[in-house]
Amino acid sequence: MVRAAPFVPEIRLDVGEAIVAMWEAAAAKPPPYFAFPWVGGQAVARYLLDHRALVAGRRVLDVGTGSGLCAIAAALAGARAVVATDV
Repeated sequence: MVRAAPFVPEIRLDVGEAIVAMWEAAAAKPPPYFAFPWVGGQAVARYLLDHRALVAGRRVLDVGTGSGLCAIAAALAGARAVVATDV
């Protein structure tokens, strides 16, 4: 389902619906961290969008990007280049 991240409504992501059900279904393998805009990432994304000068014109590397929320926020905040990486 595509929806806005709660604390970053200007960014819409295709995310999972039921985190607990997905977590339990993935019991034998790593959980789908990418499927949810985690609160910590939302906080970082919100901070980047509210303080654009931190990344404007710079290159940004988002390590352990998960949903890509922080990388997207950096791009929207004016980063010159953004690389998002995860397992």
